[in-house]
Amino acid sequence: MTEDVAAVFRPVADDLASAGHSVRLDPDPSETHDGRQRAQLILDGEVLGSLVVDPTRGMNTALLLLADLTQDFLVGRRQRQDDGTPWPACVAGHLHPMRIVYGLDDPVWTCPRDPRINVPIGKHPGRPFDLP
Repeated sequence: MTEDVAAVFRPVADDLASAGHSVRLDPDPSETHDGRQRAQLILDGEVLGSLVVDPTRGMNTALLLLADLTQDFLVGRRQRQDDGTPWPACVAGHLHPMRIVYGLDDPVWTCPRDPRINVPIGKHPGRPFDLP
């Protein structure tokens, strides 16, 4: 089952790797029989939490939920480490992280100040970037 979570999670893992993180998914020991697929997110050697995919939802919805949850895990980790680095970084000069916007056709990271600034999940450069 971890393989299915990994397939959905791959674009988020690509964005984390672009930002210099080591990413791994391991089987979640709290596996239940509710039909949902679970895996533990291990980032830079630290278990951040459990990722859950409901196979009855579409791929885009599952990807958005995993990206959103991963970002929440990173915010908590960075607060514990007193690290204010945003993930994923927004455009150069913006000190906030990009956010998920639900309801769009394609899963994208979006600037919370300017919704016209988007980066597809899985294509983030891993650092603040310049507008084209």
